[in-house]
Amino acid sequence: MLVPEITLTPQLEERFVLRFGDIISVFHSRLTPLQKFNRWLNVRTGRAPIVLGARSAIFVPAKTGIIVVDEEQDSSYKQSDMMPHYNGRDIAILRAKIEKIPVVLGSATPSVSTYYNAKIGKFRFFKIEKRVKETPLPKIYLADLNGRRTGIISEKLLAALEQKSQSLILVNRRGFAKNAVCLDCDSLIECPNCSVTLCYHKKNGQLKCHWCGYKQKVDMGCRKCGSSNLRFIGTGTERVETCIKEAFPDKIIERFDSDNTKKKGSYQKILNRLKDGEIDIIIGTQMLAKGHDYPGIMLSAILSYESLLAGADYLSSENAIQLALQVSGRAGRMSQGKSIIQTYNIHNPDFIDIIRHDYVSFCEKELIIRKRHLYPPFSHLIRMISINPKQAEGKKDMQYIASWLSDRNIEFLGPSECLISKIRNKFRSHLIIKTNNVKSSVRFLRNLVENKKFDSRIVMDVDAIDFF
Repeated sequence: MLVPEITLTPQLEERFVLRFGDIISVFHSRLTPLQKFNRWLNVRTGRAPIVLGARSAIFVPAKTGIIVVDEEQDSSYKQSDMMPHYNGRDIAILRAKIEKIPVVLGSATPSVSTYYNAKIGKFRFFKIEKRVKETPLPKIYLADLNGRRTGIISEKLLAALEQKSQSLILVNRRGFAKNAVCLDCDSLIECPNCSVTLCYHKKNGQLKCHWCGYKQKVDMGCRKCGSSNLRFIGTGTERVETCIKEAFPDKIIERFDSDNTKKKGSYQKILNRLKDGEIDIIIGTQMLAKGHDYPGIMLSAILSYESLLAGADYLSSENAIQLALQVSGRAGRMSQGKSIIQTYNIHNPDFIDIIRHDYVSFCEKELIIRKRHLYPPFSHLIRMISINPKQAEGKKDMQYIASWLSDRNIEFLGPSECLISKIRNKFRSHLIIKTNNVKSSVRFLRNLVENKKFDSRIVMDVDAIDFF
């Protein structure tokens, strides 16, 4: 049983143990090497025949009879930030094929590609028409932020938060503020190692880079002019927590993000308190939106729908509508709940499908667009990335690959600088190849990379879903 987030394992482990007894072995990255070995041994010897874990659990040597991939659409199944690059869901499908066993891809909002494979009969499609106990789906409301000058919480959401039941608020960024701006020289405070701005974390009084880990005290001020006259712009979980506590001083409010769950067992303690009704309002990032089942939550909210579209690639709309419907699904598990989406563009046509909970309608329209432009599932995308401490050399290597592809009439986009052009003092350029013969393309590209001595490190990401 695969889950996309470590935070989902305690809830599922409890349910599996209640149903099957103490024969469960849980795998995830927060285990010590000794814990991993002991659990691996329990699986290998058959003492724990049920494996539950995040994406890497797919490699555990269990004698499998079935593989279940929960929230199959989730991008967390793809490992893109380190080698080897792989998608846990796709490995599950391959392993099931090799071992001749069934694999179940579960989701209320399957990826557009999975939906297409079911539509054309490649996968068998089972649709659950009703929620557990036939509870109605939550009603979804929009809160128009256009023209709003002060505050980050709409009046509609503030009124809804006054209710006595529990509430969940999704914020798409941790920290207090996304950017720090010097008011004397008008420059953004950027990371010295990466081409990103530093995020303000009020609790620690620090500016942090979420890519390389660089941090500096706020009183260090602007490195360009030395001024300490800074203004903080944008919204993160810390800022929302502060605003909600000011508005509702009598409520118990908790933050749930990677900053607040670093200590061992901390995320489980917060979720246990939520389950026991000890938290009135929980504020978190996407790690809170997926798969959690807490009957006391009657209201869910997204603070800014536009922040979900920040990917600026062909998957942005799909990811945003999936998250909107997933967040709405956290509310009203026992009786009909309510979900509020704050937006600056109330006329976004996707809201029609969101309010109707009509994900199939979105998929059908999205497939028309993707077929026209030959995006997955009508092609495979291979992303080639050059990584080099010298920007010019990295660009030169990517230009060489582009010329090599052009000579062979292979379609590609780019080359260009990556959206985040520098990470950890290494410059990054990329190009994206569209192909219908992925095996042949990978073989050609691998031969190129292995036989040509590039100055840069060349990374090949097959079926890429990250384009930063």
